[in-house]
Amino acid sequence: TQIQRNMKRCVLKDDGTVNYYLHSTNSTQKAQGGTAVLTGADGNVMVEIPKFWYKHTLVGDTHEWWVSNTPLEGYSVHPWFLEGGVTHQFRYYRAYTPTVVAGKLRSISASTPTKRQTISTFRTQARANGTGWELCSWNAVNAIQLLFLTEYCTFNTQAVLGRGNDTGADSGITTG
Repeated sequence: TQIQRNMKRCVLKDDGTVNYYLHSTNSTQKAQGGTAVLTGADGNVMVEIPKFWYKHTLVGDTHEWWVSNTPLEGYSVHPWFLEGGVTHQFRYYRAYTPTVVAGKLRSISASTPTKRQTISTFRTQARANGTGWELCSWNAVNAIQLLFLTEYCTFNTQAVLGRGNDTGADSGITTG
């Protein structure tokens, strides 16, 4: 959909503003040219997702979900874009499984994701990035799942994208 076409990777500063966008087919490069810094020195590597509207219908036992990049009759803004009492034009989702660096939970390349901590510790580390940084909300997960479903028309992510790290045997896997 147009929503997925308008999604793009970026490096986000701790104040929540975009430092720079990444090349559409090579995230090691900046969109405007030059080498991108994906280590966290320039910010967190994120995916910018534009505001979208959705509609759900249920007829008998058949569910249908619809998404639109513009408001249409019967559609609602996805709740992820309304969190905190503010309407957001874009939301940002991590590009990489997070790693703790200097007390901050970071989305960076070429790192081993942090695991085996309490949710409270992870929250503290996410908030250490600055105002507005949190762990992924339920609304964010729902939005990502809805965009996946409408793009691939299946709930079976492994059939479409591959199995990934589903055994846990490679827990020291490096991101990027």
